[in-house]
Amino acid sequence: DKLWNAVPSPAIEMTGAIEYAPLAPAIAGTVRFAGNVVKFKNGTMRDVMLAASISGGAVTLDDFSAQLPGGATARISGRLEYPRGRPDFSGRLDLSTGNLRALLGWLDMQIAGIPDRSLSRAQLSARLNVSPELAQLHEIVAEIDTSRLTGDLALALQARTALGIQAHIDQLNLDNYLSTE
Repeated sequence: DKLWNAVPSPAIEMTGAIEYAPLAPAIAGTVRFAGNVVKFKNGTMRDVMLAASISGGAVTLDDFSAQLPGGATARISGRLEYPRGRPDFSGRLDLSTGNLRALLGWLDMQIAGIPDRSLSRAQLSARLNVSPELAQLHEIVAEIDTSRLTGDLALALQARTALGIQAHIDQLNLDNYLSTE
């Protein structure tokens, strides 16, 4: 129960119609940003990089990466297109940290009841697809502490939110995550 409660439950309310404005095909250009230090959520992100281009009504995100609190490295790349007049992002997500506990703390996740011996390191690689109706992680390869996980995750963003998970975990020592108190 304590592990499940560590995951925040966002309140998602879907009301009304959302209008999307696709990019005009005639718009073209590139964006490059590099920030040595960026303060965010009372933490420090380092080596923030953004490299993107706009062409033919789509945005190509070549690199959006940063060193996050907890010694984490995050990188997203992909392409944002507007098929059927609605935004659709397809790309890749990579995340690794040697101090998962510090990263989760920075993200305001409540982990106080989970023993200190856990949540030390993590790695995640996955294909990412996001549209107004659906967020998906495909071909997930993840490691948390000594466990290795592969699978897929889908979150339907609709009036009644739905979650689908297909996962294979090689080993899981629940004693490491449950308090003995």
